[in-house]
Amino acid sequence: MMSRVIRTLLVAFSCAVILFSTAFPASANGSYKSSEYKGEANLNNIQAKTDETVYNPPMSLKEIQDRQGKGGLNELQGKADIDKMKNPDNSTGTSFIEGVKDALGKTTK
Repeated sequence: MMSRVIRTLLVAFSCAVILFSTAFPASANGSYKSSEYKGEANLNNIQAKTDETVYNPPMSLKEIQDRQGKGGLNELQGKADIDKMKNPDNSTGTSFIEGVKDALGKTTK
């Protein structure tokens, strides 16, 4: 008798977890907000480098190391459109750690 009650409660709890986890998915409310009029950044140079790499024969190890030594995103795309990419230097949002420190600072005051 008792095991039926426990089993029923366990099934009900499991169903509730599944229902609420699909009804309220994770969202990035506090993250970077882009303008809805801008659209995505055009990264045409990255696309051109990628297409060039795909349509050419495979590179030798020496060519890959030479490209990698120049810096940038990776050895295939290099520094193409690096000024358009988001990184800590050109981003204005707060990190997760900063948010936690701020919240903890408010609770301890």
